[in-house]
Amino acid sequence: MKITILPKCKFNADATIASQLYAFLRRQITESCIVPGTPLTENELAMHFGISRQPVRQALMKLSRDGLVEIIPQRGSFVKKISASNLKGICFIRSAIECSALAEAKHMSSKNYKQALERLASNLKRQQDLVDSIDGNSSMESADFRARYLRLDDRFHAILCSFSGTDMAWETIQSINANMDRIRYLSLGEFSEPEALMQDHECIYQYISEREIDKALEVLRAHLYEITSTYKPIRRKNIDWFMDEDK
Repeated sequence: MKITILPKCKFNADATIASQLYAFLRRQITESCIVPGTPLTENELAMHFGISRQPVRQALMKLSRDGLVEIIPQRGSFVKKISASNLKGICFIRSAIECSALAEAKHMSSKNYKQALERLASNLKRQQDLVDSIDGNSSMESADFRARYLRLDDRFHAILCSFSGTDMAWETIQSINANMDRIRYLSLGEFSEPEALMQDHECIYQYISEREIDKALEVLRAHLYEITSTYKPIRRKNIDWFMDEDK
């Protein structure tokens, strides 16, 4: 794949160029627009986006820490293959953080509790509206649908993390979630049905609305670990995109 076929990234003054480029490239990789093995050279990226090499270098280093890019001395940077072997570890850490965050709902004020419920309800409606918008000219396996739905799915879980009262809960999950995000994108609409995901979300929401937090936690834990089974047909279908140790 050539860098020139990448879309342009519109930079603004609200954040550093490096952070915006990082977020842009992360999304391109997790949504399989940039496939495993693709070289990402500083010079080409800098020329393509019309920026200096320094923010490109910073973005690539952060992607390397996420496990999405491998930087090889004297050779360059390449999009890493997907690792399934660390998926269970990601699920463990994510479950520990997200469930601990939701457990804090027991100590929230009525006002904050109500506001969080309203945000969850609004998010669920947007998920349902998106699924209902699918017609004969589009598909749940389309790139656009997958990307839009997974952003709503992320927002749902970010709201659950907000019960902790700190932004660090969701930020930490995002920092370790890269490999899982790639598998989520590949499986959605083919091996992981949006309707089933929404059913889990609705169940979690219902228990929270009834202040049955322990029951909501039980559903959430199972929901977060589901990907440890659904990734297997994805690996079989895209075997060359996975690390050799995972074959």
